[in-house]
Amino acid sequence: KISNKNVLFYDWTKNINHKKITKKIEIAVVESYIAVEKDYRYISENFSTAVYLDDNIRIKYPKGIVLNGALFAEEMNYPKKANISYFLGSNYTLLQKPFWNNVSKHITRKIKTVLLTMGGIDAGNLTLKIIYWLRDFFPEIKILIPIGQNFKEMSEFQKLKKSDVKLIKGAGAIEMK
Repeated sequence: KISNKNVLFYDWTKNINHKKITKKIEIAVVESYIAVEKDYRYISENFSTAVYLDDNIRIKYPKGIVLNGALFAEEMNYPKKANISYFLGSNYTLLQKPFWNNVSKHITRKIKTVLLTMGGIDAGNLTLKIIYWLRDFFPEIKILIPIGQNFKEMSEFQKLKKSDVKLIKGAGAIEMK
């Protein structure tokens, strides 16, 4: 439950019969890199409120709310439409509860450890390239990489087994903090 509301997690890629759940749901939150504009239009037309989590202006969104909590999101060129509310920038970053009350940390001048995160999946296959770049410019650092169960390049990482790279498998919010 969120604020005394019932929550339904629905994987639309496995069950296309949306009609069973529409109209009974007050807010539909969509986070997808594979849904097409037609899917978003259906959600916008059939749910009371549609919220789209976006980080790259992937499509032309229909009526609803676009939320992008990334740094500098407010500087991206989102189209201005009267029927869309935009919540952009770090003031709208979605954080799990363990990260809400962070204490200030002392930042040293010398970089010792880097947390390299690509959302647990690295859809753009950038992790290895960044590791090699970091090793070239900062040969003394330790690199921590959280990975999810869908991480694709595990065979490449087996070749990297060195003390400077540590893979963190399936870490939750508490472990990441």
